Amino acid sequence: MVLIGVVLLAGAVGGLSLTRTSDSVADQGPQVPAPFVAYVWSGQARGEFDASWQGGTAAPVLQTRQLREPTLIEGRPHLHISWLLPGPRKVVSQEAWFRPSEDGTAWLCARRRVGGDKLDLVPPMPILKTPLEAGATWTWEGRIGEEEGKASFEILRADEEALVVRQITTHAGAESTQTRTYEPGPGLVREEGFFPYEPIGDSVVVTRRRSGSTGPKSD
Repeated sequence: MVLIGVVLLAGAVGGLSLTRTSDSVADQGPQVPAPFVAYVWSGQARGEFDASWQGGTAAPVLQTRQLREPTLIEGRPHLHISWLLPGPRKVVSQEAWFRPSEDGTAWLCARRRVGGDKLDLVPPMPILKTPLEAGATWTWEGRIGEEEGKASFEILRADEEALVVRQITTHAGAESTQTRTYEPGPGLVREEGFFPYEPIGDSVVVTRRRSGSTGPKSD
């Protein structure tokens, strides 16, 4: 089961000066390298998304993405992002922890939790990496929890309107494909994933809602 594959989640690259993500984590949270600021997180600490399985044909389920207090992993602060299901219990369906690379050229995912399993990625996986140019590729290989894994990435589009990144991950004997669309400011606005669970495959489409919208439309 490809747990790491389940996600329910600018112009030219300039210098690598660092920018804080928000005042709430300014004193203790990690800094986001300048090339990724527009995509990693927006000025709003919340985002509503519609997640629909079976290729987007099933009834969508609303999920709320929010920024939580930063977490120390091996002594380094990480951004902690969670996804909440609707309802009074505010059930957290999944979480992810991120930080920049030492040289500021990559945005890394160091840990994920989907359902009840919290998995460390060793070494942390570069979700975004400079240069942010169409056609750029990179790879990752390491451990996802206790299992060996590998991933390849390709930037399919990079312009002033959108950044589109495709990720193919092999883990626990199965392969998943995710295509994420980021827009400057809102960050992640759409994600399409295919997960080959036996005996049949399945796919999910996640789109960000416009403010006040009741349908699956992106910001």
